[in-house]
Amino acid sequence: MLVYVPSSLPVSGQRSLLVVLHGGGGNSRFMLEHLKINGVAEKNGFVVAYLNGSAATQIGGNKLKAWNAGGGCCGEPYNKKVDDVGYITGAVDYLQKKYVITPEHTFGVGHSNGAMMMQTMSCLTDVFNEVATLAGTLMAEVRKCPAASKHTIRNYHGALDQNVPIVGGFGSKGVTNINFTSQAKAKILFENSGGHYILLVLPGADHSIENMSVSSQKQDGLTIGERLARDFRLVPVN
Repeated sequence: MLVYVPSSLPVSGQRSLLVVLHGGGGNSRFMLEHLKINGVAEKNGFVVAYLNGSAATQIGGNKLKAWNAGGGCCGEPYNKKVDDVGYITGAVDYLQKKYVITPEHTFGVGHSNGAMMMQTMSCLTDVFNEVATLAGTLMAEVRKCPAASKHTIRNYHGALDQNVPIVGGFGSKGVTNINFTSQAKAKILFENSGGHYILLVLPGADHSIENMSVSSQKQDGLTIGERLARDFRLVPVN
């Protein structure tokens, strides 16, 4: 993993942690460079941890990573039934102990396959009370989310996303052989299980983090990183 620690941390008990998951074929370095949230973390004093999944393919696995988020997604981690729920749970526990951060101040964000993994975590575990997901949906192979009660998923989705369509089904870009869950079905499943599922559609944006951030800025001047900090209440209140 890659961990960014700001130059000044709040006192123990008031520290926050943001855990970041990359998309399929990505890695921790990719998310660090594209999410561009370290500057926001430095300004507001929270820790950011970028986790790495396992090899997405049999070739190029040192750089191309993915997560077993369920529903056929994605690649080798799904085929090999990698226990990413267990890995992320253990990684978060390690980070909380190392930086003295409580579960109540621990949040998650993921992009694409990483967003699907974060939704799976919210469905199956109590590791995160709140997560934000970028261009993802709920792919866990369950009829009910046993851990959804009192959990919140904020899903930001580009209106023009052709990789993971808002209406579900097969995408026309990226991985095109996976039948993605529609946002409507994901919301019904999660909220029928007691959770809160918020869909925020970004006009003019496709699947990329950069274009989602541009759309976010056009709405109210906030980059995706700044919006996440605001929504997770990581920005100190004056």
